[in-house]
Amino acid sequence: MKIDEGIAIAQAQQLHRNWPTLASGNALGYAAAFLCRDTAPSAFLQSWVVALTLLAAGRVAMWHHYRHRAFDAALARRVVTSGLIGAVVSGVLWGGGLAFLLTNASALQRDLLLLTAMGLSVSAMFSYGCHFPTFLAFYIPSIVSLLPTLVFQNTPDSRWFAVGMSVFVATVAVVARNFNRMVLQSLSLRFDKLALVEQLTVQKDIAESANLSKSRFLAAASHDLAQPMNALGLYLGTLRTLALPAAAQELCANVGQCTQSIHELLASLLDVSKLDAGAVQPEPREFMIAAVLERIRIEFEPCAKAKGLDLRIAPCSAWVLGDAFLIERIVRNLVSNAVRYTERGTILLGCRRSAGRLRLAVYDTGIGIAPVDQRLIFEEFVQLGNAQRDRSQGIGLGLSIVERLARLQGLALTLKSAPGRGSVFMVDLPLTDAAVHAQALAAPAPVAHEALDFAGRQVVVVDDEPLIQHATRGLLEAWGCSVVTAASGQEALAQLSGSLRPPDLLLCDYRLGGGMNGLQGVQALREEFNHDVAAIIVTGDTAVRHLRELEASGLHVLHKPLAAHTLRQAMLRAIQPACASAPVNTASRMARAPSADSTGLNAQPTASS
Repeated sequence: MKIDEGIAIAQAQQLHRNWPTLASGNALGYAAAFLCRDTAPSAFLQSWVVALTLLAAGRVAMWHHYRHRAFDAALARRVVTSGLIGAVVSGVLWGGGLAFLLTNASALQRDLLLLTAMGLSVSAMFSYGCHFPTFLAFYIPSIVSLLPTLVFQNTPDSRWFAVGMSVFVATVAVVARNFNRMVLQSLSLRFDKLALVEQLTVQKDIAESANLSKSRFLAAASHDLAQPMNALGLYLGTLRTLALPAAAQELCANVGQCTQSIHELLASLLDVSKLDAGAVQPEPREFMIAAVLERIRIEFEPCAKAKGLDLRIAPCSAWVLGDAFLIERIVRNLVSNAVRYTERGTILLGCRRSAGRLRLAVYDTGIGIAPVDQRLIFEEFVQLGNAQRDRSQGIGLGLSIVERLARLQGLALTLKSAPGRGSVFMVDLPLTDAAVHAQALAAPAPVAHEALDFAGRQVVVVDDEPLIQHATRGLLEAWGCSVVTAASGQEALAQLSGSLRPPDLLLCDYRLGGGMNGLQGVQALREEFNHDVAAIIVTGDTAVRHLRELEASGLHVLHKPLAAHTLRQAMLRAIQPACASAPVNTASRMARAPSADSTGLNAQPTASS
């Protein structure tokens, strides 16, 4: 809707709302007729009262006719036209009636009639003020026309009254004009605001659509890249089981480093997707922050010393309430950023108790961050001071993940920094005094993976990518497994239809052809053998709804691309759960594999995200 059109509609609506009030104002005419019943002809008074009554009835009827209709531009024009006609008729009736009554009125009657006229002019200013032409249509014939009547009475009093009424009429006209301008300005501001809100809504929709398109692109790209990368990782795992010459082993190690870099990128994208999807849910418990600080010290002291930095971690015995894993992820990313970004000086990780909370802070002596950039660094793929996109400085997701993890847990994340003065990132954690058993802090005893083997284990691999089937079969057979491969759930059922023994493990891709996804394939195979066969879902999908479906399934979930040791660990936990502390479900917990922007080992500097 255009602003001018909206103002016209609002004016028409205001005039329409005032019609019942204008109709009731005709009661003043009845009072004036009663006042002059002794000096004016009764026939005139009767005719005047009837005319005023008909006018009031007409206004009420028109108000009732329009009150349930939606106002548009065409209806607004009809209402304004009706209002103008009604104002002219009302002005003529009032002006003519009062002028006739003044002709033979006594001094008291004249004073009361003029007070009535003055009251009419003021009420008209508010009733018709939203539309100045309608005001004039009533004001000129009703009030201005009284001035000649006062002048032609040819008495000293009437002339003075004419002068006073002239001043009053002019004043009311000026005030009415100013009132009208104020109403129009108010309406203009209102519709300007509505137009701005409409524009912002359109821009918001465009931005959301662009963000959705970006998410779809990332999901599709991540999935499509994960497929060949998954096969490559499995082939490398198979190569490492072979006796290779030294030159080949070096080449294999270099290829492994390249694949690890791509894996880190995909893992970071997956972290962001899972956080946006709500697939990561905090599991708060009471734990001692000292355990986190010690792991951070062990992890980053060598990196800091290699750069000539002094890494100081102040001891703290406080107990806090929160998700220990997610909080450690936050601290790891922040410390890693500080190590990467600080060229010389000191990095300090310390804690301070205050008002029932523990403030955990990471200080560095880097070049600092300008105020204008301090909000920007928490956005995705933003890296300040890395215009050349140096891969060694990460990909720009570390602080974005930190900000999401803090928001997910309701933790306050604060940054203070100035160019040339270094930076400090602070996270506030709730304190607790509960005595938790020491074993709650201890990491699960490592499983002697190499002491366990898969000899004689039957694994069913369901994946519609022939390359991944081949790579997975080669790796599993190198581990001693008996492998059945299939491209779909239906094909797997067909191949196992004659087997009386249920397989030891189902390794199913999530996206499959044949109208059955991995979850449905697992369910069908379990029903076929009437046995709760151990199962792992492997996926390269980052779509929100699919991540939520995987979260709800309760199955072990691994995300492509897979490293050989990750697959082996997951298989051991699935097949022999007694050998591990808990099943891995990376749909509900963020993947713990090293990544450039999630573990902090390869996170970018503090001046980037």
